Amino acid sequence: MKGSAIFLMMLSALVVAAQDAPPLTQVPEGTLLAVELSKTLDARKLKAGEVITARTTQDMLSQGKIVVPRDTRITGHIIESQGRAKGQKGEATSSISIAFDELEMKGKPVPFHASIQAIAKPIKINAATGLPGSASNDETAVGYGGGTINGGDYGRTPGMVPPPPPVSPSSTDNPPASNDAIDVKAQGVIGIKGLALNSGDQGSVISSTTENVKLENGTQLVLKGK
Repeated sequence: MKGSAIFLMMLSALVVAAQDAPPLTQVPEGTLLAVELSKTLDARKLKAGEVITARTTQDMLSQGKIVVPRDTRITGHIIESQGRAKGQKGEATSSISIAFDELEMKGKPVPFHASIQAIAKPIKINAATGLPGSASNDETAVGYGGGTINGGDYGRTPGMVPPPPPVSPSSTDNPPASNDAIDVKAQGVIGIKGLALNSGDQGSVISSTTENVKLENGTQLVLKGK
C-alpha cells in the first residue's frame, strides 16, 4: 500500500512537469495573445497615464507546455485620449491611444511590450445554455481565444468553443466569426462598425470619425509582442 502511494505521487509529479513550463521571464517578440479588457474604456473619461488591464482568455502553449495561463493579468496605460462630445455634428476624430507594458506571472511582473493587432466586440454567451451567440435576455460577456509563441501550439481548454478561422486583414469592418471568438491570426477591427485601428512603435490607436470611441468591458484584443 505504501509503495503504491509513493508510485502515485511520483506519477502525479511527472504529469505536472509535463504540463507546466518553467516560469516565464521574457516574452519573445512576435508572441500573440488573445485577451479581453477588464473594464470599459471611454475616450471622454480616460486620461493620459491611466493604467488599464486585460486578461488572457485561454492557456497559451509552447511545445505542449503552458507558458501563459488563462486569466493572466496584463497591464498597460493610456498614452492619449480624445473624446467626441454628445450630439457633435460633422467629422471630428475621437481616439484612444494605448500601450501595453507587462504581464503578471505568479505575482511577478514580466515585461510585455505589445501592440494591438486586432480588436472585436465582447462575446455574448447565453447564461441558460452556455452557448455563444444564442438569443437571450440573460447574456453575459465571456472570452475565448488563445495564443502562440513564435508559431507554437494554440492553447485550448476541453469543452470550450474552438477558435474561428482568420478574418481578412484588408477591412476594418469584417463581420464577426460564427462563435464571435477572436482568432490570434486576425487583423484589424472585426464586427465593430466605425472604428479604425493603427498600431506603431509608440502604441496602438483606436479611432472613429463618426462617434465617440468606447470599448466595452470584455472587448476582445489580439496583442502582438514587440
